[in-house]
Amino acid sequence: LRKSLRYMFSSDVFTLVSSFRPRPKNMEEGSFAGRLHIELQLSGCRCCPGHLTEDNFTEDAISKINCTNDNVILNRSSIMDLLKKLRYTALQNEQSRIDFDTDKVLSDSDFINLTGINKDNFNDLHSYIKNTVRNTPTRSTRTSLGIFLFKLKSGISNKVLSTIFNISRSSLRRAISCVRQALVKNFVPENLGFKHISHDDVVNLHTRPLAQTLFGDGTNTQAILVLDGTYMYIQKSGNFHFQRRSYSLHKGRPLVKPMVVVTTTGYFVTVLGPYLADCKNNDAAILKHMFNTNVEDIKEWVQDDDIFVVDRGFRDSLELLDDLGIKAQMPSLFNERPKTDDNR
Repeated sequence: LRKSLRYMFSSDVFTLVSSFRPRPKNMEEGSFAGRLHIELQLSGCRCCPGHLTEDNFTEDAISKINCTNDNVILNRSSIMDLLKKLRYTALQNEQSRIDFDTDKVLSDSDFINLTGINKDNFNDLHSYIKNTVRNTPTRSTRTSLGIFLFKLKSGISNKVLSTIFNISRSSLRRAISCVRQALVKNFVPENLGFKHISHDDVVNLHTRPLAQTLFGDGTNTQAILVLDGTYMYIQKSGNFHFQRRSYSLHKGRPLVKPMVVVTTTGYFVTVLGPYLADCKNNDAAILKHMFNTNVEDIKEWVQDDDIFVVDRGFRDSLELLDDLGIKAQMPSLFNERPKTDDNR
């Protein structure tokens, strides 16, 4: 069969992209998906590993490929092999309704809509789990990560997610659990917690000059941290004891409270907890617990004259902070306006 197609070749003298003699140890044979990515490339063609990403050619590599012939002769075995692999690829794509395995199916905006992060951040996050989470016949490591992030962003039930991704609920639960454990083991220690960043880096890289002017003493050696408790709403528990302790009278619904510690630039230093939402765990009580238990070695990290910016919920812990040599900055309250006939 003679067909007009783009046709490229490589030899022992020239590789597919680079015009130099290849070294056998550094050469890779293009995958079937990679060969289709540039319309047609003969099986056995080789290229440098730097021109491949996830078995596909990079955009720079595609732009450097020169078409050597507009016509190619295909024999019967080549055509049958091409059709079989096309059928196999089509069956694989039929099983997945949302495909995270290749960057060509979903656009950058699709990644943001589904997972909350773009392609580059998704690929970077995948590098933390690919050696821990295993591929299975129903889902790859990239699909498992996509399921986990989609679950976090949307909050959709596992029953609906199993329909969207065309996998069983048991496999879905295992995927979410495995990815969570892998991220806690590999990703969280490098990006969250007092141990992942030094005191000097917080002062030099994550402290705004305005904050130093307002709260600092002019030495530029004080770490200024902003602390506040936030809320994570949860479902009503079937356990009566946990249900009572997780119910917030202030919000009127069950929740747990993480304690968030950030810098004045908005950089997250750590997130502690979550703590139960009853009256025993107000912001001041949580802060006292942090120092009494020395969570994440906070006493060794914090230095004298460091500044904590807190709200009125921490007023019962000011004495503790003063004993530790930490300066607390709290917004002052205005006096109540006098009630007159004009402003009633």
